[in-house]
Amino acid sequence: MKPGVWSANNPCYYAYFWGGSGSDQWERMTDSDGDGIFSCTIPGTGRTNVKILRKNPSNGCGENWDNSWNDTGDQTISGNCLTVNNWGSYSWSTIT
Repeated sequence: MKPGVWSANNPCYYAYFWGGSGSDQWERMTDSDGDGIFSCTIPGTGRTNVKILRKNPSNGCGENWDNSWNDTGDQTISGNCLTVNNWGSYSWSTIT
């Protein structure tokens, strides 16, 4: 995920996955190489849906719906990178 305007205020990011095999699952998103792209491992196989949350770190980040500043709404996965274009616009792409 490329957070764009969502990077304000040093948030933490979580992805909630459902569809495909396995139970619904949360994953914390991190920028381990400092390139500005936050990622996580998609749990299970054939996942079809995700919702990404921008969370307030001062209120505690975690695998829940609490303390969320913003979310992408329900997204059908159609690439491997979701870009936050502005506060309510998102686009999918595939990066290698």
